[in-house]
Amino acid sequence: MLIVSFTISIAAAIALWRLGRFVFAGVENANTFAALSAAVWFAAANTVRHSMNCLETGAYVLLVIVAVHLFVVSSREYARWSLLRSVGIGSVLGVAFWLRNDAVLLIAAACFTRLATWSDGHSAPIRRRVVEVFAMGATTIVVALPWLINNRLCFGSIVPISGQAEALDAKFAANAHVVPPALAEYICGVILIPKSLEGQPVVIAAATILVLGAIAALVWLWRNSNTTIRTLILLTGIYGVGLCGFYGLYFGAEYFMSRYLFPLSPFLALLWVAVLLGFMRAIGRQWGPRLGIVTVAAAMALVCWLNYRIYAAGPNHMHFQVVDWVDENVPSDVWVGAVQSGTVGYFHDKTINLDGKVNPIALEAQQRRRLPYYVNGSRIDYLVDWAGLADWAKTPQFQSSFALILEDRDRGEMGIAVLKRLSARGKSRLTHEVY
Repeated sequence: MLIVSFTISIAAAIALWRLGRFVFAGVENANTFAALSAAVWFAAANTVRHSMNCLETGAYVLLVIVAVHLFVVSSREYARWSLLRSVGIGSVLGVAFWLRNDAVLLIAAACFTRLATWSDGHSAPIRRRVVEVFAMGATTIVVALPWLINNRLCFGSIVPISGQAEALDAKFAANAHVVPPALAEYICGVILIPKSLEGQPVVIAAATILVLGAIAALVWLWRNSNTTIRTLILLTGIYGVGLCGFYGLYFGAEYFMSRYLFPLSPFLALLWVAVLLGFMRAIGRQWGPRLGIVTVAAAMALVCWLNYRIYAAGPNHMHFQVVDWVDENVPSDVWVGAVQSGTVGYFHDKTINLDGKVNPIALEAQQRRRLPYYVNGSRIDYLVDWAGLADWAKTPQFQSSFALILEDRDRGEMGIAVLKRLSARGKSRLTHEVY
């Protein structure tokens, strides 16, 4: 799977390079600036950790880049789209929807952008564009329909089960404060903001100022660019506002914000290089190349350092203290329950997911606020998870059926807690250890 992810990330970098060549067309050394955008994006620590996470992230970003490139090229070179072209773009957008449902925001952005009129009169008449948008939108629906039907029949909703599970604890605007830091990382291209600092007011304020600066740069580019660049800015801008609004104002799991906004990173990499190019032009031919060399050297140093920091710890991970405990203490034929079940389940077959992301029965229990009753009636003998699981042992629903036998908040990054099902006599055969 890592080889597949690596191959997909290379394809995404090539796709970004091709888009960059198109964006910087007419600029001296356009190929160099396009390659710089793709190389910095590909090697950035954030890109490495998201594109190599063995999830849908890398493939989704590849499809987003391809769809945007195809859309922008078609908008420049064809005032009127043929039915085949509309269907082709719609098909790519539909496949992107298979990978992640928030592609509906990109689809909406594409439809609006195609309908928009331009002062140079390049676009086809509005009637023609309505037909093109209808064909493109209808194609996305046809391509996405099997996935939607599968979700509805299997999980009772067109929203995937993972999305339903994340939305359970969503509160309006609860995640808004982490949007600016996540965007700031991608705007700068190569930086990483420590998780411990993301919620600090000064960091949020600085990140917000940086985001406003990026918006100002986009406005400047809009005013001084041709229709092609304006199309790219409008398309990705609407998509970006949609992603930030949805995940910042509605969706749960703030700790995933960086991954949710990752599809914007390729286009912000292009913006990063465009701003660098603007500064190089502003200071003249004598100092411009020197600024470019210094900036690229600093970016390379940051890329190497941050990637080293991430992987210097080797195989250590926030989930492995749980994996190790289960491996050492639980027989392979005994059932284990966990909210953070993915890593545990990879090494221990008899593992039951409790947050509902891959377990429809647990999801229904969560929705009905009856998860403790689901756990009590299951075959689970051990509940093993991060240290916060210890709080379950204090609730009346679990006190009569499980005993807290281990609570170590210093083990690993997130600690560990273990609850064991009580014996028939109502007592656990193990003692409760607290560290």
